[in-house]
Amino acid sequence: MKVLITAVGGDLAQSALNCLRDSDWTGEIWGWDTQNWPAGRALVDQFRVAPPASDEAAYRDALEELVREEGIDVVVPLCEPEIRCLSRWHHEGRALPCRVLVNPWPEVERFSDKWLTTCYLRAQ
Repeated sequence: MKVLITAVGGDLAQSALNCLRDSDWTGEIWGWDTQNWPAGRALVDQFRVAPPASDEAAYRDALEELVREEGIDVVVPLCEPEIRCLSRWHHEGRALPCRVLVNPWPEVERFSDKWLTTCYLRAQ
């Protein structure tokens, strides 16, 4: 199994990578980041530079190409802009041709906005 961890320069991704490395999981770990030499690059088996998620068309094209060409089985987005894109694309019926570990779009949208989160929590 091949898993792609995004934003490998971030602390959350590095923690996830360390957990995978410390476990007995034997799959191939791919890393993806907008920087050429992010801190987490040393923790992955393969690495690719990503366009920023703010350029959704380029980001989507590059990610879909990587998934198809390298046979990525699972994408784990670990920064907010990527989580928002991948969740929304799935919601709109434009999901990637692999599994993506992301919450459904209504929850991502709600909890990405402090006011919507406050209103939701007050109503509970």
